[in-house]
Amino acid sequence: MRSTTFTGTDEYKSVEVTLNGHHQLLSVFISDGLLRLEAETVEQRLNEAVRNANNAATESIMVD
Repeated sequence: MRSTTFTGTDEYKSVEVTLNGHHQLLSVFISDGLLRLEAETVEQRLNEAVRNANNAATESIMVD
């Protein structure tokens, strides 16, 4: 599972995170300009991307 990766993004595709099969964070991409927004907005988008990646990983584990 460690070599399997799962990617999640926020609704606007401004944040992308990648997790491994153990739900460990491997990478984070934040689009240009996003950090100019309020910290709360950045936090919400980052959390949404992590949640989506976690959901993808969990669904994959349940299928196996």
